[in-house]
Amino acid sequence: MKVVAYLIAAMSILFASGACTKPGVEDEGNVLPPTTQEKEDEETPEEPSEPVLESFSTSFGNKAVSGERLVLTGQNFDPKKEGNILLFDDLTCTDIIEAEETKLVAIIPSNLTKETVQLRVATKGGTTEALPIQVDLRRCDSVAVFKGAKVEELRPGVKWTSTITTWKGEPRSINIVSIPKSEFKNLHLTYPSGKVKTSVQCKEVDALVGINGQYFDNSSGGTGLARDFLKIDGVVVTEGADNRGDTFASGAFIFSENMADIKKVAKNEGARKLTDPNIMVCGPHLIDNGTYRSLDQSTTHNTDTHPRTAVAVTYDDCVLLVTIDGRFPGQAVGMPTTLMQEFFTLLGAKSALNLDGGGSTTMYIKGRGVVNHACDGKNWNNPTERAVNSIIYLK
Repeated sequence: MKVVAYLIAAMSILFASGACTKPGVEDEGNVLPPTTQEKEDEETPEEPSEPVLESFSTSFGNKAVSGERLVLTGQNFDPKKEGNILLFDDLTCTDIIEAEETKLVAIIPSNLTKETVQLRVATKGGTTEALPIQVDLRRCDSVAVFKGAKVEELRPGVKWTSTITTWKGEPRSINIVSIPKSEFKNLHLTYPSGKVKTSVQCKEVDALVGINGQYFDNSSGGTGLARDFLKIDGVVVTEGADNRGDTFASGAFIFSENMADIKKVAKNEGARKLTDPNIMVCGPHLIDNGTYRSLDQSTTHNTDTHPRTAVAVTYDDCVLLVTIDGRFPGQAVGMPTTLMQEFFTLLGAKSALNLDGGGSTTMYIKGRGVVNHACDGKNWNNPTERAVNSIIYLK
């Protein structure tokens, strides 16, 4: 009991000492706490500055595409994502995935219905002046086409997408390999002596992936030679025939170690004037710098739903190697070239070129073999390749 009484007494002395008393003005080394008015002045937050929207960008020629990323640059954005609202006319978007004072990254909403809308940013500081942004309504089906698609990275940056789906009311079987600019140095063309299957040509050069290339003479007893201009590593291997129609020789896939593009050409005669080191002429040229080329609707080559092989270059500088299977009713019907234009718009293609299709349509991937349903033998479960004259491949 004496110990308890002692502790109570000691604590009473401690709390009664000057260590816990309010210091006076005269106490040396002590400062009076701020007055109530001073506290209010210190705690009053600054008014947020009015935001300024300076520019925006997308991966599709700066057009808005539903579900894709939109990057906005400016000033005085809220660094907290929830502090910003995007306005597409009167449609609000709060799907902000990155936020800084000078940059916002958002996902474009899916319910845009006008070809041009006014884009603004609203924060607590106000609302920016509007910038007009074009909406690419043609890409609205992209989610449906690739729902459930299989995506695999073949090596860093090189992606293979495959899907069997229904689009425009018909079954489609599609394979796409996306090749980034850093891999352009590994792109190549072949021109073997005679016709050789795509898979065999790929294995001979140890290719990671390859697709069939140009049209060639595949008639009974034909020469097997390419019909159109072809240049490989600076060497012209075939001049191509004169006076070929636009359906077959209206575009040229060109590339070097750090560049790839698809150029409009006036048949083989025009292609012979190009100076690029690698040139493959084919047709029809589907999309030219975002614009649909006019296609001859008097030929079944364009209007029928054939299997197709194609190459494209996207707005974000990727090369796409594509096969679209066909001639399998109920499983894969192929596409007319007009529908291919719309399809490549879904893929974000700036330019696209149709290659030899039909029974030639083949995609090979190292370690997996032929991955599409090549139709020469008309057997869905046992694809039959056609020997071809040239291929595009990635080493």
